[in-house]
Amino acid sequence: MDGGIHKQQEEEAKNRTSKLNEREYKVIRLTNEEVFNDINAVLEKIKNELRP
Repeated sequence: MDGGIHKQQEEEAKNRTSKLNEREYKVIRLTNEEVFNDINAVLEKIKNELRP
C-alpha cells in the first residue's frame, strides 16, 4: 500500500518491484485512498491479478 510519501520515492519503489518480480513475486500497487475509500474495487483488482 502506497502512502503520500510514495510519490517522492517512486524510483526506489520501481527498484523494489523489479527485484521482487525477478523472484517471481507479483506486486500490486494501491494507494491508501483506494484501500480506505473503495475496498471493493481493491478486492476486485486483487482478484483480477490472481486469475491465470
